[in-house]
Amino acid sequence: MTTCYGYGAASGTFYSTASDLIAFADHVMSGALLSPESRSNLMTIRYQDQRYALGGRVRQGPLGPVAWETGAVGGYKTLLAYRPTDRRSVVVLSNTDLSQDDINVFAESIFELQAV
Repeated sequence: MTTCYGYGAASGTFYSTASDLIAFADHVMSGALLSPESRSNLMTIRYQDQRYALGGRVRQGPLGPVAWETGAVGGYKTLLAYRPTDRRSVVVLSNTDLSQDDINVFAESIFELQAV
């Protein structure tokens, strides 16, 4: 049995694997789970200065928009990024002392490499 710390409740206590996160993003952004209108709303930026949309943050990459969300709790940091144009994902699960900004740059670099 996995220990669930009290501070996890505020973050949804979401335990997962990289493969599960990729499947989750793909189902939300491309499957029958949501209507096309709902998916469009998830990608529509509401607060430009933060690039914040209903589904998290959205950045414009070289091959189209990328939806992403980050998280951190305890000694762990995560990033889930998804590009709807070709259904590619990047997942980073980290227990290092890398900053969230460094993890974001790493994920952006992976997407840029896919554009080459």
